[in-house]
Amino acid sequence: MPNRILLVEADPDLRTLLQDVLAEEGYEMVTVAMPVVASADVAALGLDAIVLEYSVRQQLRARQMLNVMQVCVATMTIPFIISTTAVTAAEELAGLLRPQCDALLSKPFAIDDLLLAVGRSVGAVQGRLAV
Repeated sequence: MPNRILLVEADPDLRTLLQDVLAEEGYEMVTVAMPVVASADVAALGLDAIVLEYSVRQQLRARQMLNVMQVCVATMTIPFIISTTAVTAAEELAGLLRPQCDALLSKPFAIDDLLLAVGRSVGAVQGRLAV
């Protein structure tokens, strides 16, 4: 069964590109334009990782999503990969979210960096499940 990734990205062109790249690598993709703040909705997806855009215009909803995911038992182990242009704010946030925040990608980022971050996140989840 392929690993399932939630991609949260407001830019439709970038969302489509990243979805295509990750799907080509064998990941099952779920994509949305806005952060999902209901933990039950996220838990129902059976995710292995979340790639979350952390932008100025979506900062409040992204923080809400991260906060809700951290306190819900069904979602607290799902790793996050944060992509952002607001690096300083995201670095502070990522520091608060360890170990759940697995990677911080500064936009623009190389596709290889995204693939590496997703692969590591999925591998870490599988390692925890195998123990």
